[in-house]
Amino acid sequence: MAKPLFNDLKSKIRKRIGPVKVISLPCCIHLFGLFDFAAVFPLKDKVRIHFVVNYKLNSPRIDKSAKYSANRYKYAVYIKDKKDIDKELVGWLEEAYHLRKTVKN
Repeated sequence: MAKPLFNDLKSKIRKRIGPVKVISLPCCIHLFGLFDFAAVFPLKDKVRIHFVVNYKLNSPRIDKSAKYSANRYKYAVYIKDKKDIDKELVGWLEEAYHLRKTVKN
């Protein structure tokens, strides 16, 4: 189940945000635009995705959050179904994709 979800996520990122390079590591899969913008953790029946944006999100979809630095917040979201890869999630990933390092972390 995780592989089709990952493939759908990757496809939507490429169509709606831009080119993405996929790097597989032993722990997870990293997605790169101009820099590493997301980490994907394939699980048995779902996918967990981590990303960083420069503002605090308030959504019931957020599974975990942490202040990453003075101006960065790291979030974890579960994708259990293709419908979870919606406009809201893709929007957050677009913010992460285009985030520039303007402040040292």
